Amino acid sequence: MSIEASFSNLSNILCIETATDICSVALSREGRIAGHITLHEGPLHSKVLTLLIKNVLGEALMKQSDLSAIAISNGPGSYTGLRVGASVAKGMCYALGIPLIAIPTLQSLAWAERPDRKVLATIDARRMEVFACLYDNGIQFDKVHSLIWSKETAEQLSSDHSSLIICGNGIEKGAHFFDDIDHIKIRPSQCSAIHLVDLAQISYTRGEFVDVAYHDPFYFKSPHITTPKKVI
Repeated sequence: MSIEASFSNLSNILCIETATDICSVALSREGRIAGHITLHEGPLHSKVLTLLIKNVLGEALMKQSDLSAIAISNGPGSYTGLRVGASVAKGMCYALGIPLIAIPTLQSLAWAERPDRKVLATIDARRMEVFACLYDNGIQFDKVHSLIWSKETAEQLSSDHSSLIICGNGIEKGAHFFDDIDHIKIRPSQCSAIHLVDLAQISYTRGEFVDVAYHDPFYFKSPHITTPKKVI
């Protein structure tokens, strides 16, 4: 199915992005953005997400009952953020009787950058580690993996001398390793619900939905939980 043909099915889709510290929602009508709100104030998803949804619907003069589907950024990313986004979306889908769409977070970053090029999408995963995945012409080229920024990593990525774009917030701390590599372009970028709109519309038209009752986000890593020390 061509990309152009995939937009033939009209719909109202609410997109939710909570994979990082950014909390973002967007509403698409017939494949076009009808409203969006983004907060860059840290991990406040559980406090602000439902309010952002209410506001973006009001901005577009729509009600929840007008929605055809809800799309979430499905990870990898923050365990807490992904869980909050999925929980809110699943609750709404169940109440409204509409389908749930799960968009890989790294795919949305790569698609927003250049869907027609080779793109390595990255998300910060603490210290010098990032979650990464390579996309070529919008198609996933390898599995999501963890990657440590270093001189050796930069040399490995540049070894085939092909043009490559590295995007996402994960490249910010590793950009200096690519200063002298001309065929690799660095494009630091942030997650946004706007990046989900095109992919959500394509999934909706193709009927690519996930099970509302049993779906869990792709956390990639288990949450880091420590046991409280006993006080003697």
